[in-house]
Amino acid sequence: MLMSASTQEFRELFPKFTSLLDTSAIESFVSAANEVTYSKGSTIILENTISNKLFFLLEGTLNAYIEKNGKRINLGETPPGSIIGEVSFFGDCPTTATVGANTDCKMFVLGKAEFGKLQTEVPQFASQLLRTTSIMLTTRLHNTDKKLCQGFIDQETDPQTNIIPGLVVLYTNIYKLMHGHTEV
Repeated sequence: MLMSASTQEFRELFPKFTSLLDTSAIESFVSAANEVTYSKGSTIILENTISNKLFFLLEGTLNAYIEKNGKRINLGETPPGSIIGEVSFFGDCPTTATVGANTDCKMFVLGKAEFGKLQTEVPQFASQLLRTTSIMLTTRLHNTDKKLCQGFIDQETDPQTNIIPGLVVLYTNIYKLMHGHTEV
């Protein structure tokens, strides 16, 4: 079976996802999804909203960030070949970040109704999508945790001594308790 350009492009951009899928499964997805373009500066996902869409980035780059105490915390850039929106899509919960287009972007967008149809008609597609998004989500959460912890460390470190005072107090108290001191 000859693959369409969109199917071939999708296979090349999402090799971990498509490696176990046959061409007809990918063709079914490409037919079910909507190809959408977003202009630079567009907001794709707004933090703390419910989304029933899953986005597959084909071209361009995205930026994810959260707002905390009036400050924007940048979570990083998202390159082509990424899936976004999986937390709200699969978790039926609010989105965890705002995602905007750094450049003009092209994406496949899959709604819940289309996913449900694919789940019934092409179960291998749904199974592989769940597996792939689980891996991507785990990696993304790990990287976000590292960035948030690094932000805390940077904020709490005394620039003169390169020491985090709160940790010094914590370790001092642990030392005292380990050595029989009754006061900490």
